[in-house]
Formats: sequence, structure tokens, C-alpha cells
Amino acid sequence: KMGLTSRAKMKQMNVEEPIYGYIFEDMIVPNGGSIRMNELIHPKVEAEIAFVLGEDIEGPGVTKEQVLEAVAELIPVLEVIDSRYENFSFTLP
Repeated sequence: KMGLTSRAKMKQMNVEEPIYGYIFEDMIVPNGGSIRMNELIHPKVEAEIAFVLGEDIEGPGVTKEQVLEAVAELIPVLEVIDSRYENFSFTLP
């Protein structure tokens, strides 16, 4: 999972590079699935494009060509984001 990938958003959040994390199988809600709203604090939904990798990529020095070769599929997704901070007001650094 990549975040803050645009220069404008990085500048707004006062960071120098995108952030990243992992999405594990238990974090995925299948089509037709449901989410327990009482388990969330301040949920929002974002439309995203998911690049599903067919193999692991390790760096440093990974090229964009190597990343594209590792992509197994592209799928549209809805990302449910949540924050423990009121109005998502926080400083990332």
C-alpha cells in the first residue's frame, strides 16, 4: 500500500517521500462483504487502483520496469481509511 504519492500531498504533509505499508489477507473485504462500523473511529472511503503483485520485489535499486513485470493484475478497489485523530488532523513527521 502506497500513500502520499503526489508531490502536492507530500508537501502538504511535510514529508520527503511516499509512505508504504502492507495489506494482508485479513484486511481485505470481498465483494458483497460487510464492514463493522462500530469497529471504526472516523471512516472515510477512497477510490483506488490496486496493483496486485504476483511476486515479491526487494530492493534497493528496484526499477519501475521490474515493478511492472511483477504486477499480476490491476483492479479497482475502495479503500476504507480510518483515523484516531479528530478530522484527520495530525502531522505525519
